[in-house]
Amino acid sequence: MEDWGGPRDEWAEVMDDIQRLSPDVIVTTSHGWARTLNAVIGMIPIVISALSPIEQEVISSLARGSGNITGIAIDLGPDFYSKQLDLLLEAAPKVSHVAFLSAERIYYGMRQLWREANQRGVSIQEFLYSHNYEALFGSMVREGATAVLVLADANHVPHADQIARLARQYRLPLTSPFRRLTEAGALMSYGIDWSGVDRGLAVYTARVLGGTKPSELPFEQPRRYELVLNLQTADDLGLTFPGSLMAFADDMLERGRSP
Repeated sequence: MEDWGGPRDEWAEVMDDIQRLSPDVIVTTSHGWARTLNAVIGMIPIVISALSPIEQEVISSLARGSGNITGIAIDLGPDFYSKQLDLLLEAAPKVSHVAFLSAERIYYGMRQLWREANQRGVSIQEFLYSHNYEALFGSMVREGATAVLVLADANHVPHADQIARLARQYRLPLTSPFRRLTEAGALMSYGIDWSGVDRGLAVYTARVLGGTKPSELPFEQPRRYELVLNLQTADDLGLTFPGSLMAFADDMLERGRSP
């Protein structure tokens, strides 16, 4: 179950369907659905993969499930984005001002990112999520952005093609936590192995169906990360990945494979 972004008055109809069907377990990737379902239908176990579930008030602790909720916690803190910034600057050393494509609310780790960007001799500016990516990128360019760093916010994934196209249009090196964006034509990505998250969801769902209570299952966190480089986009931007990055990469999209 995913939050498709439809009108909230449609949620009541979906909730009625779920109560009528009375499933043995609910699997979701949506913070909103997990909170709402747990509040309204508290007896049905919920297995979720969630970005920053504590911050999003889905759970209170990673040590054990909260009530009827368990799953995979994807908690990418400021240190993770500092690592992404380092990789971006290694690939594009002439970058001076980074646009941070964020979520609907101000990112809690932004102050740390400001400090660490300053230590690296660059500036970073947050741009809150809007469905109007054309306007967002226009604002970035007007503010002097020379590269883009993308927050791990699920809102961005359905728009991967548009985001990658706009980054190429404005000749902005872009790095994100999503391989999907790199496959669409962004410069690079560094993030968790999402296929591993899907496998973890399947394992936890099977355990719940087998009778294990969610409260007995601590939230798991992804252990494997992958670096993906787009060689064609690097060529188009006049960049050359250094050998250190290429040696570290888990996958390199060959020339001619990007849009």
